[in-house]
Parts: sequence; structure tokens; C-alpha cells
Amino acid sequence: MQDPIEHFLSVTGFDAGEILKVSAGAKYAAVMLKNGHIGVCATLGRNVNADLPGTNISDISNRILLNAYFNAKLNYSNEEVFENDIFDEIDFSGYKNIVMVGFFGSLIEKFNSCNIPVEIFDPAKQSPEIACMEKQISSVSNAGAIILTSTSVFNGTFIKKTSEAPAGCDIFLLGPSGTLHRHMFSPPNIKMVFGALFEPFDEKVLQIIEKGYGTPHFSKYMKKVFIKR
Repeated sequence: MQDPIEHFLSVTGFDAGEILKVSAGAKYAAVMLKNGHIGVCATLGRNVNADLPGTNISDISNRILLNAYFNAKLNYSNEEVFENDIFDEIDFSGYKNIVMVGFFGSLIEKFNSCNIPVEIFDPAKQSPEIACMEKQISSVSNAGAIILTSTSVFNGTFIKKTSEAPAGCDIFLLGPSGTLHRHMFSPPNIKMVFGALFEPFDEKVLQIIEKGYGTPHFSKYMKKVFIKR
């Protein structure tokens, strides 16, 4: 698969006329379409211009807004969406060498409470639980399961990370930034894509994001959903 942002631009196109509102804050950006559908994308600290996005996929701010736009456009049209939390849906106890690329605090707590070891990599976070980044390539190449942050799509690391995984490794794409479309299964190891759905025209979500808050603050207004291969 080519870069997912580039892929969806070529497959579904981009129409700025579909967009009702754009919201951007310190942690997330959101796009609300005129039909009320909302898509979000984490910013990982990048500055995002809250103007209407264009099609420049080399600009990181634009990639974030395009990611949110495609989530608003595509996540609600998938008829094979299931609702559940990743840890409740998947029995990780049967996997060896579980690797998490991206820091998911509440999920890590669940792994710890069940005494399931997981190796965590995230260059943007400071935590004693995070492994040395120099080990990432070796750990990913020997992983039995990878929990990969969906922010790998906008920051351009998605193709690299999925290609580094060994044959037989199950990859789970995780986070509200996830695009719930069958084309995300183009890399053969991806088994599930998790994402978020919101009530139509929910202004509270955009207001929370614009104030600089993240997932813990708007999670009560979203459904944790997924698609599977």
C-alpha cells in the first residue's frame, strides 16, 4: 500500500465543500462535515492551521487535517463496525513478544494488571516503562503482536512500521485517529483497525479539542469501535 493519506486522496478524493467546521488544539484536530460526521486526529504536538485543508501531503499540518477529514468521511459508512475496547476484544495472553508502538496509558495498566508483558516504544513520551528506542527495530522484527498507533499514518511511519513486522505477526492499529476502511488492511499483517465514532453535530467534541484537551476529556462523547479482517 502507498501512503494511506495519498491513497485515500486518489481513491475518494477531497472536497473542501463537504466541511462545515475545523477545530485544532494542542493535542488533537477535528473536522466536522456538513452531514454532522466528525473525524479526529492526534497532533503529537505539531502546530495545526485550523483553516480548511488542501491536498498538500508533504505538509504535516495538512496531513493531520486530511486524516481527520477521511475519518469523518469514511468511518461512518462502514457497515462492518463493531463496538468494543481492544483489551476486551483480544486475548493477548496467547501472544509472545507483544510490542506497543505509541504510549497508551490506560491499556498499559490493563496489561500490567493481568501480568502480560509488553514492550513499549514512544520517542515523545517520558516513562520508566518505555524501552530504549535503539531496540525498536529488533523488537518489532521479532514481535508476535504489535499494537501500532494510528498516528503512524499522518506522521509517515505507517508503511515502514508495518513492513518491519515479521510474517505471522498480528498488527492492531489503535487510537481515535484510525480510519475505518477496508483498504487499511492492505498490509497483510493488520488484523484489526480501531477508531472512534461521534454523535452527529456534537459541538462539545470540537470545543474540547480547541481548548487543547485530548482523549481523556472527549472519550465520554465517543464510541470505541473497530473493523476486522
